[in-house]
Amino acid sequence: MKISTTLIKEYLLEKFTDYRISETEFITNSIFYDDHGKHMSVNLETGLWQCFRTKEAGDFIQLISFRDSISYDEAFKSIGKKLISDPGSLLYRAPAKQKELESAGTLGDEMKNFKPLVEIDGKSGSVSELLAKRFVRNRRLPESKFYFASSGRYANRLIIPYEDEKGIFYFQARHLVKIGMKYLNPTHRDHGVRSSEILYPCSSNTSYVVLTEGPIDAMTLQCAGVNATSIQGSSLSRHQLLELKNSFTDIVLSFDNDDAGMFGMRKSLNLTKCLNMPTPYIVQPPKRFKDWNDFYLSTTKSGIRNYINGNVRKLDYKYTVIEGLREMGHS
Repeated sequence: MKISTTLIKEYLLEKFTDYRISETEFITNSIFYDDHGKHMSVNLETGLWQCFRTKEAGDFIQLISFRDSISYDEAFKSIGKKLISDPGSLLYRAPAKQKELESAGTLGDEMKNFKPLVEIDGKSGSVSELLAKRFVRNRRLPESKFYFASSGRYANRLIIPYEDEKGIFYFQARHLVKIGMKYLNPTHRDHGVRSSEILYPCSSNTSYVVLTEGPIDAMTLQCAGVNATSIQGSSLSRHQLLELKNSFTDIVLSFDNDDAGMFGMRKSLNLTKCLNMPTPYIVQPPKRFKDWNDFYLSTTKSGIRNYINGNVRKLDYKYTVIEGLREMGHS
């Protein structure tokens, strides 16, 4: 089954603004992490794509599914009328890749390379481990559990675990020096999990939940007594939103104070409308702070709660108009 090159190119030009074309390859920023270096490539003739950093790969229908936060079947139907020939030949993965997936390692295998980060003796351990301990200490999160990767793919990184009563089901590996990618996540190819399907563990005993981009902010809010989860970036997926819809009455978006965060909130608003959900709320830390943890370091737990209570609001038309005027310099 071959999809028209024209159809592939039209879709890519509509959905991606920062790109370059090299012969038959459309090269753009990855949709799987905050990429600014164009680490994803799409073949204009076949629609096959790959992310060079996360090692994710797939066909054109999968790309639509991931990019538009819809199911594979919905993505298939969205272009069904434009397909050239029998759509039945479109597969999720070629057999060879499926075998590769079946033989991939599990999170349990990877966890053998991690050890609990115990802040007893701040002077013991390797330089990287000492940096990991300092990172945790400087963020005032002593009650949160962290690990350190002493070997393997994530060696010398701080491991932020996503853990429930059954154990660790996901993690983020954060670098401790300003070299290389800031975060490495378990990939679908290696471990059978996708970040777009994961939420940081939070309480289901409240009517609300605050959504942050990363787990450190979610940890910070939880430490302050605020129910929070993270979505691993600023792009809330349909899968995540449906899970939240089934558990919470009120969803509060709290992405970073930057362009990506604002874009993510607008996209999330549109997604809630598509699912006929109530308008979400929004709250962000004061503009002078880069994130919730940065704010937390200058205040108290009650200060965090009081600030949120006084600044949460509906993410509706009125809010977007006011923010638009502020961006243009109007008061």
